[in-house]
Amino acid sequence: MSMVMGLICEEDNWDGPKYVAEHVYAIEFMVDAQLINEMTAWNRPRQFEFMSLALPKHGEAESEDQRQA
Repeated sequence: MSMVMGLICEEDNWDGPKYVAEHVYAIEFMVDAQLINEMTAWNRPRQFEFMSLALPKHGEAESEDQRQA
């Protein structure tokens, strides 16, 4: 994956760095990956519950769990 992200091929009109900048959302792992641990006090079942939540539907109020997640 990282090889393609850095690839530029004029023949195929592919600009990996430009594509990644415009289409890929990436988090800073060492900072953001630990955030859920801090928010849940390392409670793995609670983390699973948060990560399993659906987004609220259009016009639907956000639940307390959705807000926390």
